[in-house]
Amino acid sequence: RNLATGVLLVALVGVCWLLVLQRRVGRQRRLIEQQIKEENYQRRRYQDLVDQAREFIFTIDLDGRFTSFNKSGERMTGLSREEALTKTVYITRRLNNGKSVTFEYQLIRPDGTLLDVETSAGFIYREGEIVGGYGIMRDISQRKQVEAERRALELRSQQSQKLEALGNLSSGIAHDFNNVLAAISGAVDVSRLEESASQHKELFDQIGAAAGRAKDL
Repeated sequence: RNLATGVLLVALVGVCWLLVLQRRVGRQRRLIEQQIKEENYQRRRYQDLVDQAREFIFTIDLDGRFTSFNKSGERMTGLSREEALTKTVYITRRLNNGKSVTFEYQLIRPDGTLLDVETSAGFIYREGEIVGGYGIMRDISQRKQVEAERRALELRSQQSQKLEALGNLSSGIAHDFNNVLAAISGAVDVSRLEESASQHKELFDQIGAAAGRAKDL
């Protein structure tokens, strides 16, 4: 009888302990499920946020493979997210001593077209260790076009100033040259009035004609 009672008590304790364990496991499972739901929600929220950005925002692992890729990346690169996940990039080569950097270059799209971009990149750390990298890429083709147009305008302005200076110089030379020719023509006209001028008429005519042609020139 005492043995039976003892066995019954052990069984009751075991059942109670099993119920406690089941409750703990159930509570832990619900916590894990809740955490997973929260992480998925935060992940979707983050993706929705970066998808609204005009910049191409991405992350890569240490092998240079994309681990995230927003919609602007599809527009800039001409690649879908699925295609991008098969590609490898090497922005880590531009990073020095773990410092963020910003650099410009031309992105080559799959169709061969070029896009001027500016990328800010840095490392991703976890517990002090580098686990990947990130990048924010901006389309600067319009800015580059404006800069090119400004340089062209400055060049045209410089050329115009040079031509203006040359014109002023030429005008001054022509004015001074005309003064010299006028003096020569005047001297010829005065010399024609002298009595001995008839003896040198042909020479005076040649001098006057030459001075006239030089004045026209």
